[in-house]
Amino acid sequence: MSPDRQRSNFEIFERVTPRLNGSVLLVEGKGVTKSDDGARTTTHESLAILSFDVDANRYGWRTYDLRGTVRGPDFVVEPDSFRWSFHDEESDVLLRFNIVIEDDTWHETGEVSPDDGENWYQILEMNLVRH
Repeated sequence: MSPDRQRSNFEIFERVTPRLNGSVLLVEGKGVTKSDDGARTTTHESLAILSFDVDANRYGWRTYDLRGTVRGPDFVVEPDSFRWSFHDEESDVLLRFNIVIEDDTWHETGEVSPDDGENWYQILEMNLVRH
């Protein structure tokens, strides 16, 4: 969704690669839009690392984006899903994302809260299929 709350479409490519004998997942994401004249513009590019900390007995999720922002958001793992959330200092909002994985489909939603979690508004929905 655009800043003026209008729906916008874009292509997202996600590559999820197991590393270190499957103990770490590397997630690379890139989003592009295409203008009327066919020009493609990168609107989103990120890298995330999912790992399990044996000593702390918990998962860790570390993200990096085009702006140079590094985050270690709150991360929760459920049997068929996981979610993470963080406070975005630049826009002073809370963001949360939920991913449900079923067979070869990754369904992700993103929400924003401008009032410390009292109200949530969906800003992202994407369905990815494994190839």
